[in-house]
Amino acid sequence: MGEEVTSIGDYAFGYCEGLVSVSIPNSVKRLGNHCFIGCTGLTSIFIPKSVTSIGIAPFDRCEKLESIVVEEGNPNYDNRNNCNAVIEKESGTLLSGCKNSVIPNDISTIGEAAFSQCNGLTTITIPDNITSIKSYAFVDCRNLTSVTLSQNITEIERQTFHLCKSLTSIDIPNSVTSIGYYAFRECNSLTSVIIPNSVTSIEEEAFSNCIGLTSVTLNSNSIVSKNYTLYSNLLDIFGSQVLEYILGEEVTSIGDYAFNRCSGLTSVTIPNSVTGIGPAAFSNCSGLTSISIPNSVTSIGEKTFLNCSGLTSVTIPNSVTGIGPAAFYNCSGLTSITIPNSVTSIGDGAFRGCSGLTSVTIPKSVTSIGGYAFRNCNNLQEVFSKIEVPFSISENVFSSTNNQIYNTAKLYVPVGTIEAYKATSAWNKFFNIEENDYTSSVNTITADNQRTPTHYYSVDGRSIKQLQRGLNILRMSDGSVKKVMVK
Repeated sequence: MGEEVTSIGDYAFGYCEGLVSVSIPNSVKRLGNHCFIGCTGLTSIFIPKSVTSIGIAPFDRCEKLESIVVEEGNPNYDNRNNCNAVIEKESGTLLSGCKNSVIPNDISTIGEAAFSQCNGLTTITIPDNITSIKSYAFVDCRNLTSVTLSQNITEIERQTFHLCKSLTSIDIPNSVTSIGYYAFRECNSLTSVIIPNSVTSIEEEAFSNCIGLTSVTLNSNSIVSKNYTLYSNLLDIFGSQVLEYILGEEVTSIGDYAFNRCSGLTSVTIPNSVTGIGPAAFSNCSGLTSISIPNSVTSIGEKTFLNCSGLTSVTIPNSVTGIGPAAFYNCSGLTSITIPNSVTSIGDGAFRGCSGLTSVTIPKSVTSIGGYAFRNCNNLQEVFSKIEVPFSISENVFSSTNNQIYNTAKLYVPVGTIEAYKATSAWNKFFNIEENDYTSSVNTITADNQRTPTHYYSVDGRSIKQLQRGLNILRMSDGSVKKVMVK
């Protein structure tokens, strides 16, 4: 370039892949945005002291660039301590770096797109003097495998590490309060991430398309307890490929729709610090197979596990007093459910459509059962009601096609209450009602899962209608014989 040149415009030498060296004359005052983008053969650059203005990412995609020198005496820029980067003096900002850059200890900021598409960069340590990393700072550094972040940054801005496909791990410090849009999008080698309690905001798609990300630890109560919506929740932040969420002890509640539509989720760990689970929190998590609700939780909200078709096991603790409407609606994988003695109410449609349900135990503490609570649980074989004074329920509570439940399921009631049940709607619609001694130390019916008693005999072989104190002999539905002692 001749001395007549005073400015190098935006994209001026863009993608000149054969360019291996360039001499910038002392007449040049400005380097434009991305002026040497994609000059993959360029290995070094010398910026004269005449340059007083440098645009955004002048050397992005210069993957072989290993030396950046700023002439001494430049009023606005330097490369102090031979750091192989351009430093803006006034703001203390690293404007542009290369694969050999060492971030100085006396600056505060890494500028926008400073290392953008620096494919020669494989590892970098960001010292604690850095308090701000601007957007796109490391975007598309495809060979970057390791980053050590400053313990004093407060924000990971939009697209900071977008497309860093070789990044295998990231330790987000407790100083960070927000993570921006696309911040880690398509970091395909990330397998796990821990979100500290300091984080109060994560924008949508921050970790989207991280196809290897399967485990997320959420220590942030602000993120988990936030009330989301049907189409905007944690799925839109972390993606559907996450198999496991681990909630930290700092979490006290799970917000509305928090994990809705997380179809890949198979496991979630809920700590004892959680006291509330919001409506639809785990709705449509079709891959979830089991869940243990801690005894700190007092209620299961409306639609909490709606359409969790893969759910086969759920532990409801004695702390729960209410099961909300449609809480387990269409959980077709559930085969049995024991409702603890603490529960007083079962909401409308709570277990509706649980077509795999064969057995349910209703404790004596229950005082209300909502409409359609067990509707279309068509494989229900046993209903164990421990309610000692039966109250009226709607006929639709156990309704099904052709009244299948009422006609084929057995209703087991406490000893001495069978006549009361036969006189109370709609319990009296059950064709098979038998008494069961719930005071026995042995659960004589549920222990055999699919096997049910067909005949009862005393120890001397006499046929009896129901279990009695002492030794009983049971003929089971599969032809086997079982002895049961009732105390």
